[in-house]
Amino acid sequence: MDNDQKYFIMISIPMSYAYALSKQVRDHNQRQPNKNVSIEKLAAEAVCDYVDRIEKMEAALQPAGAKSPSQAEQYPPTACKAEVGK
Repeated sequence: MDNDQKYFIMISIPMSYAYALSKQVRDHNQRQPNKNVSIEKLAAEAVCDYVDRIEKMEAALQPAGAKSPSQAEQYPPTACKAEVGK
């Protein structure tokens, strides 16, 4: 997907997922202290990866030459580059 534009969304998730994300962030930041990530960045990357995988699966199911129903020009926003608060 096009990653030039950013779109801010706010979501809520169950606390168990928030704790799991927090643990993953902590573990990552301990392993790579010079490359810290935030819980928001990790969650945004997970959402973008998920959407990309779904779109690839949908495209694989389409007949040759057919447009996917989730093409970016039909369903804005067109980008998913995680950057919280911007």
